[in-house]
Parts: sequence; structure tokens; C-alpha cells
Amino acid sequence: MRKRTPQEIADFFGCYIAQDRDGSWYLYDEKPIEWSVYGTWSTEKAAIKINELVITPECHDWTRLYE
Repeated sequence: MRKRTPQEIADFFGCYIAQDRDGSWYLYDEKPIEWSVYGTWSTEKAAIKINELVITPECHDWTRLYE
């Protein structure tokens, strides 16, 4: 499977993509809230872990949300 940038995935699926501080990537249906104390993002709905689909862009900061 070909990996994509977080923005390409967000554009294609019309979703939100975010990375937790630990480096894990997640896909969200609704806009998540950053919980910087814990180093994670959160929503009321479940997120899908997509590490194997994402290429981390250069100069990426985990606090960036891709819409």
C-alpha cells in the first residue's frame, strides 16, 4: 500500500488527521480537541489509528491538525 501525507488523506476522506506526541497517527470524523497535558487529541467519537498509511512531512509538529 502506498503511504500518503496527512493532508492528502484528510483531503481525500474529508476528515481530520492528527498525530499524538508519541508519534501515532489518527483519523477523526469530527474535529478533535488537543489535550497538550497528555500529548493526545480527543473527540467523543472513536478515532482510527492509521500509522501504516501516513508519511510524516518534513517540519511536522505533532500539534498540527490536518483538515
